[in-house]
Amino acid sequence: RFSDLGGMLPEPREHELLARFVGEGAVFIDIGANVGAYALWAARRVGQAGLVIALEPHPRTFAKLLFNRAANGAENLHCLNVAAGPDTRTATLSFDGGGNVGGASLLAGAADTGAVMPVAVRPLAVILSEHKIGRTDVIKVDVEGYEDRALLPYFDHAPMSRWPKTIMIETVLSDRWERDCLAELAALGYERAAETMENVILRLAR
Repeated sequence: RFSDLGGMLPEPREHELLARFVGEGAVFIDIGANVGAYALWAARRVGQAGLVIALEPHPRTFAKLLFNRAANGAENLHCLNVAAGPDTRTATLSFDGGGNVGGASLLAGAADTGAVMPVAVRPLAVILSEHKIGRTDVIKVDVEGYEDRALLPYFDHAPMSRWPKTIMIETVLSDRWERDCLAELAALGYERAAETMENVILRLAR
């Protein structure tokens, strides 16, 4: 069951396309986990031999994520109340102040701002190192136009042996990127494996 998700997973096409890359024993990193639609799904697929790390900075959404983890008995899911970003700092998270916490963003103007709050930001490489994560198999990133800041610094510092085999990245707000995620990842050897109207799945070809 997926408590607080209405019994149905959002983005069913994305889950279907991503499923072939998320297998038993995999390490799945969910950047912008929200209430856990991907994190809980991945926890089931990777099994007890695998691991899911879910990053969600919004405290109210994070509380729902923790509830859903407990309700689903997902012991292989580790939830962290932090945002991935280019450096360690406190940043302002903007959101609509109502129920649409999924639209929260660290970019001014990317969310329908009705409220703001300070949240912790740390580089993904630092987060994974602190939790002794030596490899990543799949990274999913959906952070409302902040995808480049959340993801690309990892590749600036992490050795290739720690690069994920698969990345799913939301592209709806790609016009807000400072760095072109798709172009930079292509230059690193990632190729498009699948795409939908909102997301692109990339596979490391070398």
